[in-house]
Amino acid sequence: MKKAIVSLFLTLAILAAPGASFAQSEGKAPAAPVDTTLLVYDLLFVRPIALAAIVAGAALYIPAAALTLLAGKDLAPLTEPLLIRPYDFGIARPLGEFD
Repeated sequence: MKKAIVSLFLTLAILAAPGASFAQSEGKAPAAPVDTTLLVYDLLFVRPIALAAIVAGAALYIPAAALTLLAGKDLAPLTEPLLIRPYDFGIARPLGEFD
């Protein structure tokens, strides 16, 4: 099982790499060079932890949302820290950017 997960992760990383060369849109100045060390660090360490945070946030969100709805309150204060922020950091954020 562990070998399958590592193989899948590495395959996705290899397949995603060529897309970065086509990401620059026409008419814009080229972006500043990105430190490849940051890219590797982000891909191998930060993203897996961020994905675990997404899963943990979703697991906490379900019972918390049920209790919040039973109390008749709004779900917005739960949604932002448990679902939106981990998603933005782990998935929506460009690779290697920590701002």
